[in-house]
Formats: sequence, C-alpha cells, structure tokens
Amino acid sequence: MSELDLVNAITARELGDREGSESALAELAGRSTYRLTFVRGLALAELVELRLREGDLAGAGAWFQRLEELVLRELDGKGARTWLARTGVLLTLGNDDLLGADRWADRVDDAFWRPICASRVLLAAGRHEEAAAIAPSAEPRCARHRVVQQLVVARAITKADREAAAKAVEIAVDLAADHGMLETVAAEGGAVLELVELAAWRAPAAWMGRLRRAVTPPVTRRSAPSAGLNEELTERERDVLRLLPSRLTLREIASELYVSPNTLKFHLRLIYRKLDVNSRAEAIETSRRLRLLGRG
Repeated sequence: MSELDLVNAITARELGDREGSESALAELAGRSTYRLTFVRGLALAELVELRLREGDLAGAGAWFQRLEELVLRELDGKGARTWLARTGVLLTLGNDDLLGADRWADRVDDAFWRPICASRVLLAAGRHEEAAAIAPSAEPRCARHRVVQQLVVARAITKADREAAAKAVEIAVDLAADHGMLETVAAEGGAVLELVELAAWRAPAAWMGRLRRAVTPPVTRRSAPSAGLNEELTERERDVLRLLPSRLTLREIASELYVSPNTLKFHLRLIYRKLDVNSRAEAIETSRRLRLLGRG
C-alpha cells in the first residue's frame, strides 16, 4: 500500500497536481514504512524537487536535510546514495552553487543519471559544448529517461545546431505526450520552451495547454523585502508574476487564476508600481534581474 501511495503521489505531480501530490508525499515522508524505507526516501526526494519548482529554496533545503539524514542512517545503498546525489545537484543548482553541484554530480553512481547530472552542471556554467559531448552517453532505461536525455541534449546544442535541437525536442514531445508526462518536460523550463512550441503540432492541444501552464518559472519566496522592490509582493501578486513569462494572454492568465480580467489588471498595476516598470516585458526582465523569478 505504501508503494502504491508513492506511485499515486508521483503520478499526481507528473500530471500537474502539485498541491495534491505535496500533501500525499509529505504524509509518506513522515510514515514509518519499515522495511520499505526507500518509500520515505523517494517521497523526500520528490518533495525537494517540488519545492524547488515552486521557488521555495528554504523549504527544499529543509526536505533535503531530512533526506540526507535518512540515507546516511538507514539507506546506505548505491541506489539511495544516487537519489541523494541527484537531488543534491538540483538543490545546489537552484542556489547557484556550481561548485557544490559539481561535487554532488561526482557522487552519482548510475549509467543514466551520472552523465545527465554532469551535463546539467556544465549547462549552468555555460559550457554547452562539453554538455553536448556528455549527455548522449547517458543510458536510458525507460521512456522518462529518453525524454530527459533528449531535452538535455537540446539545451546543450540549441546554440550550435538549432535544427538538431528541434529534432531532439520533437522526440521528447512525442514520448512525453504519449505517456502523459508534464512535469518531466516542465522541469527543463524556459531553456527548451521555445523549441517545444515549435513541436506543439505533434502533441494534443490539451496536453500543450497544460504544459504551458506547468512550465512557468517559480517565483522565489523571500522572508524579507527584496532589494530593488518598492514594496514586497503579496502572495496573489506572486501568482500573477509567475505566469507573466508564459505565452498565455492576459485573459487566459485571469482564467488560470480564477479572477476577472479587470481584477488581473488591478494586480498588474500594483506589480508594475512595486517593480517600478511600465509593461509586462519590463516586469519580466526586472523580476529576473532581482531574482524574483527562479530558474524556469
């Protein structure tokens, strides 16, 4: 039953139900699953990634600490150490700690994830040619692995060979749409969104619509007002800001947030005033400069 609950929670996250997934994963993370302790470990790893996607670096760090303690205390096997290292790579990259990410990547002991993690660190460092040489060596074992590999390859080669990058994304989109994957694609974020849009005709319209919503970058949550802000953003204003970089129209954003277009315009005026900008494009650029928008 614990294994089944874990599968359901991960599936919910993959399909875009982050709130329902987080609740189920948190319950599993606190449940005694002896002798299936790996269930708690995987739940904790998923919670770290979920919090990172929401831009909550502190929350991700807290879940990661619990994962590290569990692995060191009860799960000292190759697989668990690789889960920990893979998650450590994501967390340190989220904190722009390339040195830490490189150290965690060296600890990944898996024929698929080791090259992928190393490639992600190289991409974060701007070393695209090196990432392009490493990512294809990953050995995928399932459809999700193949999707991840093609997206990472596309990120690595998009500047050097845009046509080949587009073909890699087409392969990823075909597989992801066939298997109902959203979060796996969305996690690669804005780096591949433009190429995914070029392949949109290959995927069902409903799937693409859900992906466009899922791929929006997280808004970094801060406990104190950010430097450069006239006034801290409210929770609802953060929700609006998170959707601005997407290709959704203002009417579609209003629908997504269950507010009227006039209410959305009211929130936009407040956001523009707090950011000291005059347009949607300026708000996106300023938010990224102030690090209000996390890695998309």
